[in-house]
Amino acid sequence: MADRRSSSPPLASLLRPPRFRADEEGEEKEEYVRSVAAARGEQARASLVAALREAGDLADAVQQLQGDELLETLEYVDSLRLGLTESNQALQGAVRSDEAQDGM
Repeated sequence: MADRRSSSPPLASLLRPPRFRADEEGEEKEEYVRSVAAARGEQARASLVAALREAGDLADAVQQLQGDELLETLEYVDSLRLGLTESNQALQGAVRSDEAQDGM
């Protein structure tokens, strides 16, 4: 039988987050957390802006449509509302996180 051991690291070690040396840990980890938070914040902002613009564009449709077309548009407005809520909450969290880090 062939030896099943390999020179590659075990799967468990690949799933663990990278270890930092004690002197680098604080700065590198903090920078990583900030970059991830900034990216999430920017994505939330872009999503929120797009959804707000789309909601504004739907105003004329809601005013003018009737029957099934109106119902379809209202269902879309409802789904858009859910997206607005998620993006709004994510952006609020990113802003609060930035303010908390700036206050440190």
